[in-house]
Amino acid sequence: MSRFPALAITLLFIGSATASESQLAAETVGAMESIGVSGPDDARAATPDEAQRILSIEDVLDLALQNNPRIIRARLGTEESQAEYDAATAEMHPRIEVTTSLAPVPGHRIGDPATPFAGTPDRDFGDLGEWGIWARLNIKLYQPIYTSGKITWLRRAHQLGVQVGKAREDIAKADVRLEVMQAYFGLMLTRKLASVLAEGRGYFDKARKHLQKMEDEDDPSFDPVDTMKVSVYEAQIIERELQAKRMMKLAEGQLRRLIDEDPLSETTFSLPEDLEPVEPVGSPSLNELVQTGLDNRVELAALRTGIKAREAEVEARFRNFFPDFLLYGEFNVSFSNVADNMSFPYYDPYNDLYLGAGLVMRFDLNIGKKLGQLKVARAKKSGLQAELDAAENGIALEISKLFMEMDDARTMMETRRNALKAARGWVIAKTDLFENDLCGLQDIIDGLTQFFLAQVSFQQSIYDFNMAVAALERATGVELVPVPGSDVEQ
Repeated sequence: MSRFPALAITLLFIGSATASESQLAAETVGAMESIGVSGPDDARAATPDEAQRILSIEDVLDLALQNNPRIIRARLGTEESQAEYDAATAEMHPRIEVTTSLAPVPGHRIGDPATPFAGTPDRDFGDLGEWGIWARLNIKLYQPIYTSGKITWLRRAHQLGVQVGKAREDIAKADVRLEVMQAYFGLMLTRKLASVLAEGRGYFDKARKHLQKMEDEDDPSFDPVDTMKVSVYEAQIIERELQAKRMMKLAEGQLRRLIDEDPLSETTFSLPEDLEPVEPVGSPSLNELVQTGLDNRVELAALRTGIKAREAEVEARFRNFFPDFLLYGEFNVSFSNVADNMSFPYYDPYNDLYLGAGLVMRFDLNIGKKLGQLKVARAKKSGLQAELDAAENGIALEISKLFMEMDDARTMMETRRNALKAARGWVIAKTDLFENDLCGLQDIIDGLTQFFLAQVSFQQSIYDFNMAVAALERATGVELVPVPGSDVEQ
């Protein structure tokens, strides 16, 4: 029984060895929206104003941290928190209320100064035969002097809210950096896989030519079925090669999307010739990484700051049970051209001028509402504290898991490197023997099968190791993946 089916399984497995097409796309380019990938004839033609850009990984990171929509949304959230802090600070400033009035009024004349309110009944409503205007200007000033700490604690809560907003920006930046690394390593992987498959197709071309030579020379060992088998497996190689190129375009589109650019634009990326394993910066131990994660993890920093903000809010709600003391002043002037000025002791609503100031105590007795607000603030603070405790308890386990995965990935990478060397020697030796009619086609097929498996497995192991380092970087909050040209890399 021929072992050609084993090669078919192997070639079909190339996709599954790198996860399956959809799975590899997910691992390579992250959870991205569905985008159409067109061929060269269907791609959107660049306009004359669109110069093709070639970006390095550091360029992509810089542009992503500036232009990524997720980071921009987080930045706008910080600006909103800053505006709320400014509004809380303004509560300590003087508040001025200005009211102006202008209305038509009937005439109000004084017949006898000794009896200004005596007259005919129609004069109680004014002289309806005479009309004019009445104008009034009222200015009130409120200056808080002592608010029992309400404004102070409210300002502190909003100030901490600004810090929480900045921590959310850091979370968004860390997530975007991980996605960029994932797409970058995935792009290198797919390019390398395309190269590997092209090399494999070359071996099949050599086998096809040798079979053609055997047929032309009427070699008695020639079997037409061998030619058919080579055609079948060459077609599968071409299919996987096209698949790798398609995933490569998806990875490129993901990188463009992360910098807020059209995924189908003409921007390209400069990559190293080979997919190489990264060397974690500093090579820290597990205990060092756990402690670093507890100190620097951006989510933990946001939770700790959020708890402080909730504590300040609780204190501000508690202070609502105490009164406020304010300096109050008022100025009022009114005038009517159809109303006589009435001198003291009579009250004249139409022609008036006064100025007054004093100390005011303001106290809201809605105790039920204040108690409810205080309980809500305390519950929110307790919720954040419980979330922080759970995160701190789980982070050591998460980092330990990722650290072991990184170590395992490094071990498997070295193991598959050795297997690749052996498989390459195997297939080269069998190819030479086959060309000199010293072995059968089945021998070279077995060698090619193992060579393909070793190639794909080795490249996948490098990708797995690099992504393990990137995931550990995200979990600890410290840069472990050196970026060419950066201070960390240097």
